[in-house]
Amino acid sequence: MSITKADILSRVNQITGRSETDIDDQIYDALLEISERTRALKTSTTGSTTANQAYISKPSDMAGDIIDGLILDTTRYDPITWDEWLDNQGYNTGVWPNQASGISGWVVRGDYIYVRPTPDTVKSYTLYYAKYHPSSLDTILFEDKFRRAIIHLTAAFVYEKYEIDDQQEKEMVLYEREINRLSVSSPPSVVQPRSFRS
Repeated sequence: MSITKADILSRVNQITGRSETDIDDQIYDALLEISERTRALKTSTTGSTTANQAYISKPSDMAGDIIDGLILDTTRYDPITWDEWLDNQGYNTGVWPNQASGISGWVVRGDYIYVRPTPDTVKSYTLYYAKYHPSSLDTILFEDKFRRAIIHLTAAFVYEKYEIDDQQEKEMVLYEREINRLSVSSPPSVVQPRSFRS
């Protein structure tokens, strides 16, 4: 059974006792947060590097800063830290290393994925990552096991809209419970801690 926007609206109206007709913004906010926290929507993209350029642009739909894999031509690259990348580029040490020496890997920083060693020729790449849910709500991409988490977080966002703080907090507790349940029942998805809203 797939999750639909109409199902979410109906259930949120039951929970909140309201008669909302449009909660698309709240549903979408919930889908974005769940995308980033669970990393459940996996995808990949391909492209080509630019010769002598040390980075690849991060996909605009990438949920967070974690990638699942990067392959340049036929070589798999592993994650490294920003300090390791800087050290091996010579920024921290002042010694400019031979590109053939040192470690190989990638690190996400800002809007880029920095690669070491810097490709000296054009190389094809495949990037594996978790994506954000697209803005279209016509098809909810999450599996049915995410239904309750989506509904509780959407209800919390509806309560937040009307500044009904005590009910929002209750829905957030239920949402967190569902997220924790998903992390136990679905080991492949990594559930990230919830960031606090300002």
